[in-house]
This record gives sequence, structure tokens and C-alpha cells, in this order.
Amino acid sequence: MFLCTGSMIEPRIVCCQNSADFDMWVQHLQHQIKMANAHCPVSPNNNISFLVPCDEQWKKRELMRHLWCNTILKWEGKPIQHLGRIQYLTMVQVAGSCTGDSEERLLILFPEDLLFLSVDKDRTAITYKGKLPLTGIQAKEKSAVLGRLQFEITGSLTERILITCSTAEDYEKWLFYLQNPEKILDPLTLQPPPIIPKKSRQHQ
Repeated sequence: MFLCTGSMIEPRIVCCQNSADFDMWVQHLQHQIKMANAHCPVSPNNNISFLVPCDEQWKKRELMRHLWCNTILKWEGKPIQHLGRIQYLTMVQVAGSCTGDSEERLLILFPEDLLFLSVDKDRTAITYKGKLPLTGIQAKEKSAVLGRLQFEITGSLTERILITCSTAEDYEKWLFYLQNPEKILDPLTLQPPPIIPKKSRQHQ
């Protein structure tokens, strides 16, 4: 068996009758996906360069729409539309306790989850980098060092993560939202597009 997933579909497990069918399907699908991506031109709708680093409210709103309506590479789990309304999002620098290396990430807050995405250098594609449940993490303010706007995320399900914000406003909002999840409220929050319901089975 193999699993088909995507940012806009429910995961589907496909069971094959034998190993030969399994090898054929996996090889064929991987080839078709590769060919489709290679021949898919980058259109203005897929180019997010003018939305990043989403440092203005209108950019945040448009980036929300982009995330709901376009493919997120290497997505895992239920569709992004099922995570609820996007409460807040910004570009940040993320460093783990193991490597210490800092990487740019698009940090997105949902009612129950904190989502990590990356944007490629050409600003044309977004990739899934992980998700943490809000109930399993804590945000801790870091002492100001050389004017850096940093806070730590810790929890039983993750190593210590150091988040560096680019503005004081983002820093203050992230700390407030993560330390007070019950008070999350953003006037610019947009409702995700509805998921098309599955067709009910008809009894013959």
C-alpha cells in the first residue's frame, strides 16, 4: 500500500493486490508528478515574491489566500483548510538547539496549531516544514541581546526552538498569542474557503 497526500486533499491509502502492481503504480505516479511539475509554468498567481516578507497587512491577507488555494510542497496530514482560520503569520528566523543554524521560515498561527513553512529562494514555491500543537508548547521571552527580538519555544514534542522576529510588533504579538492562546483574535483574519463535501453513497 502507499499514501497519497496533498495540502488540499484528505490523505488516501491505496492498497494494491500484489507487489508488481505496487511497483508499477508508485513508479508511474512519481514519473507523472515529476513531469507535471516540470511542464507547469510559473504564473503570476504562483509567484509569491511580492507577498514576502508579508510586512504589510494587505500582503498578509493575500498570502493567506495563496496558502488556501495553492499547493504546499511535501504537505503532511489533513488539508490546511481543516486547520481553521489563520490568526497570524510572519516571516521569522528559526534556529534549533541541535544545529544552532538559523533558517528563514513562514510562521503561521492557527487556533490549535503552529505551522512552519519555507519559501524557496526564487519566491515561487512554499514547502511544509512541520506543525506543533499549541497545547504542547510554551513560549518564553528571551533577554534582549544586541537588540534581537527573540523568544523560545519549548515542549515535550519538540526540541528547543529559537525564534527571531524582524519587528517589535511581530515579537510582541507572537509572545502574546502563544502565551495567551485563549485570547487570540485578529480583525484581519480571513475565513478559509469551504471544503467541498464528499458525495454521500447512494443505495441502489
